[in-house]
Amino acid sequence: MEDLFGIRYVANEVYIGGLRIDTIGVDGKNCPVLIEYKKGQGDRAPGQIFGYENLIEDNKDSFSLKVSHKLGNEASKNLNFNKIRLVCIAKDFHERVVRAWRGHSNVELITYRFFDHKILLLEWKKGEVKRPPDPKPPISSKMTNKNVQGLYKGLSDGIMKFGSDIKRSDRKNIRKFTRKTAFAFLRPVPTKGKVRVWVKLDPKKEEMVPGFISDVSDTATDAGSCNLEISVRTQVQLRKALGFCRRAYREQKTSLSKLGHKPNRPRAKKSSSSKSVRSSSLDYALHSSNPELRKLFHDFKKAIVGFGDVTPKNRRTQLQFMKHDKVFACLRPYPGLKKVQIWASLNPQHEKLRDGFTHDDTDAASKRWAPRHCNLKITAGRHEMQEALDLCRKACDQAKR
Repeated sequence: MEDLFGIRYVANEVYIGGLRIDTIGVDGKNCPVLIEYKKGQGDRAPGQIFGYENLIEDNKDSFSLKVSHKLGNEASKNLNFNKIRLVCIAKDFHERVVRAWRGHSNVELITYRFFDHKILLLEWKKGEVKRPPDPKPPISSKMTNKNVQGLYKGLSDGIMKFGSDIKRSDRKNIRKFTRKTAFAFLRPVPTKGKVRVWVKLDPKKEEMVPGFISDVSDTATDAGSCNLEISVRTQVQLRKALGFCRRAYREQKTSLSKLGHKPNRPRAKKSSSSKSVRSSSLDYALHSSNPELRKLFHDFKKAIVGFGDVTPKNRRTQLQFMKHDKVFACLRPYPGLKKVQIWASLNPQHEKLRDGFTHDDTDAASKRWAPRHCNLKITAGRHEMQEALDLCRKACDQAKR
């Protein structure tokens, strides 16, 4: 983002003033930047993001706090809200839309094209093309990869030495460390010469260091509820990162002992007819949620089952609700937003979509949380509960034999 647009990244999927903004950042002149993405035609994007400008002006403290968490206190103190930069990126913009926004100097309209999925072309339909930074001295990719491998191995081996009750598992390019629940994740990033580490610690109790430690509580990551991100590039940072991982491990160990958990003991091998339920992603997400979110999840479950003739089924990643042997809704907690997500078997084209609440998930690139026919995604908190339940009831009523 900094190379292509001259923007320092702050966060994705940010809720400010009750509305969700795709990406926020800060440019080289310390002006706030709001970015809106559209996969296809982007004619509606400029009007949408233009409405966010007043929202940021009314919520300067909230924006500054997020900048402080990611870029440090100095960056947040020097923010210039006099000219907020608005960037819209889409596959195409109609010429009349480009002409209509020509008088707004702070609005940028950028189109993108892919060639063989290897080359990305960006074209500024409106706005000034940002000059890329001066090229840095070339670094041997072999040396960079070797350095990252050493850091990755050092972190992994160091974490396993914390205790004999730690389990390690790999999923794609992420390594997870678990004691009852996950307390740390590792991901190598060879292209940037670093290893990302996520740990489960309270960011409010830690000092954020730009480029090293950041709060990702409001950012969706593959690390679940681990909301502190550490970027490790050197051996000194490796030792500091291991200190954070050790604290996360000990805090979990202490909290579990207070809850009465006993150490792991060998268990007798169960027969194939046993109906015991294996620990799932849903169980982990619930366990890592705060009490308010757990209560909200169970209130949704109780209300949906109360529709009548509804059977809940605990799947690995979500709780599914069935009527006449057909899934009409799926429910899962979203600790990152402190809300629940619901996929309902409804046609999004027949419903009124609203940013931050309802979303058309029909063409999701990887809809791993729900069956393909559950196309309406609902993100709801306590205040949107009744409205979300009305949509679920509608999906339930449409479920036929």
